[in-house]
Amino acid sequence: MKFKRTSIFTIARLILNKYLESREEFRTLKIQLLWRDSNRHNYTKIVSDSKKCDFPIAKVKVGNFTYGPLNVKSYGSCDEFSGNW
Repeated sequence: MKFKRTSIFTIARLILNKYLESREEFRTLKIQLLWRDSNRHNYTKIVSDSKKCDFPIAKVKVGNFTYGPLNVKSYGSCDEFSGNW
């Protein structure tokens, strides 16, 4: 039985990629849990990519009994407005 020879750098790269993927999955889960906790009065869900999901959850207000996916974007300005839509 022959084994393919791999370098230590290839193995390190694979481990690093797996670590980064799990970190992104954890971040996405954390954002979804924070959103659900602050929006129990509606049935919305954040579908933004976790890499681009750097918006202040407290600034986004969604009305009662609203439902569906939300793709939230923030440009970092302190005077961004979001209302009940």
